[in-house]
Amino acid sequence: MSFARQPFPARTSSRNSNRGRTQLDSNVSQRKKTKPSDVNPPIKQRTKSIPEVSKNDDVHKADTTGKPQFKEGLAAECYRLEKELKETSNKIYELTSANDDLKTRLSSLLGAKLQDNNPNIADLSDPKRPTQLRDLFSGFYDDECTNSFEIIIKANKSEVVVVGMLLNACVAIYKRCTTKASTDLQDLLRDFAFNSSSDVQLLKQLKDKRKKITPNEQLQSEIASAMRELFGEETFQHKQIQAYVQKCLEICWSMAVQYPPVVMDTEIKRDGQPFDYAAYRPYTQSGPFFDFIVWPALYLNEGGGLLYKGVAQEMGSDESKVVKQNLQQTNQSSRKQTMK
Repeated sequence: MSFARQPFPARTSSRNSNRGRTQLDSNVSQRKKTKPSDVNPPIKQRTKSIPEVSKNDDVHKADTTGKPQFKEGLAAECYRLEKELKETSNKIYELTSANDDLKTRLSSLLGAKLQDNNPNIADLSDPKRPTQLRDLFSGFYDDECTNSFEIIIKANKSEVVVVGMLLNACVAIYKRCTTKASTDLQDLLRDFAFNSSSDVQLLKQLKDKRKKITPNEQLQSEIASAMRELFGEETFQHKQIQAYVQKCLEICWSMAVQYPPVVMDTEIKRDGQPFDYAAYRPYTQSGPFFDFIVWPALYLNEGGGLLYKGVAQEMGSDESKVVKQNLQQTNQSSRKQTMK
């Protein structure tokens, strides 16, 4: 029986064992030399950060518990600011409105002072301002005056006589209107004791109100009586003459209640005087002298500029056509009496 030869294990194992034991002893002595604090540094760091973590938790808790109070404070501050803004806005609006009101009143006062008794500044909102009255007066001459002329001339009256009747009627109505308007205004100023310097705006309003007032019944009755006497009862009852008188009254009253009043040239006896080409235009013939007035001129106010050119007949010699007409009528009357 034979045995196989094997390596000598005991000796080899001894060497490995000694080598392992040496390494283990070395590790143990190395561990003995190492400080406990150096073994696991992160543990030390985590141990030191615990108070800091606690502190951070406390801060977080304080922030969480203080948020509602902070929000309430912000809300209260916003409400206060909004209220203050609203009050300030209201004050600004009130002050702006008051300022605008003062500007308007000042402008009205200055406008009233400028327009008061100043016909050169026209109130464009006034439908009866002087320029409008001028147009009405011109249309009145072309329409109602012409219609009335055709009615009266049929009564076998001369042209000069008919023109004179219509002219005298217009001038008479104008004079009565200006007298009545002036008297009424003076009565109002006296009764209400207006101060011309401090009550300028009130006076302006009063004068503007007067422009909307129509002639009263008393004035209309007085004018109707005067016109009946001028034209005669039969002629006065004609609807064309009634329209002439009514239209003339409306225009003349509107001229009289202007402040200052529109002025009509009532100097109608000018035969033989040099013709005034600045204020009158010729009627049917030309010449250097007045023969008779056909239709009166209008002026913006007393001593003011010309508003409307009148119409007048001219004559070329010293002999007036009115005189010729009167002579013809006198001769005709004499012939009739002789024939009788």
